[in-house]
Amino acid sequence: MKRYWILGILFFFCMQGSAGAVANITNDTVAKAQQYGIVYAKKSTQDFLKPWTTYEEEAVSLTEHAERAYIYTPYLLIASDAREKQNGKKPISLADGKGLLKDYEKTMTFQVILYGKKADFAQGLNATITQGKAVKKAYQMIVPDKAEAVSDGQYCAQCYFYFDEEDLALNQSIVLNIAKKDGTKKKFNFALAQID
Repeated sequence: MKRYWILGILFFFCMQGSAGAVANITNDTVAKAQQYGIVYAKKSTQDFLKPWTTYEEEAVSLTEHAERAYIYTPYLLIASDAREKQNGKKPISLADGKGLLKDYEKTMTFQVILYGKKADFAQGLNATITQGKAVKKAYQMIVPDKAEAVSDGQYCAQCYFYFDEEDLALNQSIVLNIAKKDGTKKKFNFALAQID
């Protein structure tokens, strides 16, 4: 599972886009994000991502096997880069942190962990975000052909969804809606104003 997260992050860094308004990123914010990446470099991925995590709104228990979503903000991108460099014993600079965001404008990105009973359960997913009455469809989705078997009869898929953030109020809440091909619907609520 860890290798899929790493591959997803690497793919994400190759994409053009990030969550949040890049223009609002100050040197102080970059330094704080990098410090977060350094301090939490040895934490598990799940613990590292906790501030950017929301669980499916009907999750019964918030365990490692609960369906959840992560929102990739500029702060998280910078912190993830610093974490990777810290763990690889590479230098971390303010200029690198700021430069990282230049290619990541106007895109809101989510990683979603979903569970199903068949290896191909994630095929045919539909993803939208809603804010008030506004609805946006994902302009790109990365969904595995086959989910990873995690236990008898249980499969886990890591999916990535990319949305144009134009016309979204980045200080208001949004809902990430995922519809599975079997008709099951999942909702993940994000209070954007409370997320770095």
